[in-house]
Amino acid sequence: MRTATATAPGTRLCSAVLVVTDGTPRSRDVVMRSVGAGYNVVVVGRQAHDVVDYLNADLHEQVWAFIADPADPEQVSNIIEHAIDIAGPLMMIIDPAGLLADVDAADRRVA
Repeated sequence: MRTATATAPGTRLCSAVLVVTDGTPRSRDVVMRSVGAGYNVVVVGRQAHDVVDYLNADLHEQVWAFIADPADPEQVSNIIEHAIDIAGPLMMIIDPAGLLADVDAADRRVA
């Protein structure tokens, strides 16, 4: 018998990562490797074209996309809160392009 949990469908505890993307192939590779490894992935981009590839029916239970400015600590804090709510506890933040302005503050919010 299955029991209800407070996490999103398909979410395993401590199995989520947040990826700050700049829309480059390198960022896409990081996202797709994370998905392939079984992680829930929250993708944050500065513009819609940075995240549009992840608004895909094949990924809808494992990937969530947001638009935010990674240079604004308040926006990053809000995204982290939303990411935890929808994808489960975050294990790490991956920022392949170095777009986060306050990495230390963001790191303190994850496992």
